[in-house]
Amino acid sequence: MLFEDIVTRIMLDLKLSSDTARDLVGQSVNTRYRQIMRRLGLDVYRRVEFDFDCTAGQQEQTIPAGNDPEIVRIKAIYTQVDETTRALPLDYVDYDEMKQTVPMSGGTPTKWTRKRINGAEQIFLTDSLDPGTVVIEGEEMLSELETGDEPPFNVDFHELLIFGGKADYLTNMEKPQPAMAKGYETKFADGLNELALKAVIAAHADIMQNRKARRVWRRGTRGV
Repeated sequence: MLFEDIVTRIMLDLKLSSDTARDLVGQSVNTRYRQIMRRLGLDVYRRVEFDFDCTAGQQEQTIPAGNDPEIVRIKAIYTQVDETTRALPLDYVDYDEMKQTVPMSGGTPTKWTRKRINGAEQIFLTDSLDPGTVVIEGEEMLSELETGDEPPFNVDFHELLIFGGKADYLTNMEKPQPAMAKGYETKFADGLNELALKAVIAAHADIMQNRKARRVWRRGTRGV
């Protein structure tokens, strides 16, 4: 199910219709989404692209904290003359190699490197002192689900967000309904425990499979 499907299902089941209620239900769903992801020990990212106007006259460029979108890691940098031309990727080089490169005074850059990644701001260098506008491809932390997003765990457990969303809404509404909220909270907890157990079993199976693959590889290379 998509995020909007989950919210709509809760709205229908609880007979809600206002935009305010939809916003509150959406917040509840995202609260439970983050709870599930923490339990599973997962971080989710999505790729985003955006134009970035570099500061002229300097080799070092900073994508500030609070940039829209706010990324946690640069994956690639491209140059593009205009919308009719193909975006060309800059070559990524090690930081030490870039420091040994004399930057061009201007013109289209051909290389880039990372200098600092701290989750708030990103600092990178190019081989040009006037790179102009570049296209940044990066990873954005998916800490909240939005319209069109699908929860990144087994579809059989998407209903956990429905249970959790209902429990939160029934608890925080103007006239709380604790009995109903408790029932949904129990369903959420039981389902989350099952999902976490399946994740542990799957991780263990992957480890054992990798060990078996390594043993087979060793036997196959004896006497070579």
